[in-house]
Amino acid sequence: MKVGAVGIANNHALDFREKALDFGEKALDDTLEVLKDAGIAAAGAGFGHDAAYAAAVVPAADLRVGLVAVTDHPAEYLAAPERWGARSRACSMTLRPCC
Repeated sequence: MKVGAVGIANNHALDFREKALDFGEKALDDTLEVLKDAGIAAAGAGFGHDAAYAAAVVPAADLRVGLVAVTDHPAEYLAAPERWGARSRACSMTLRPCC
């Protein structure tokens, strides 16, 4: 079985911002790049609203399956224009940024 998509809006998606793990924004970017290179789609975090709020859509047999991932992190950890972050649970029903 091949993994086609993962949700990365979780309580560790933004560890790169923790003082003890001060890797900068490069850590999330690196994670997304590794997933992309492996052919694995990601949903739930990224740079800006468009990336963080995009669903991952992958083929499964003769279907296409979509994945959205959300988190309940405080606003300072959520994606915003020109800022890395995760997708807000509060906005999960709109499929658009609401923050």
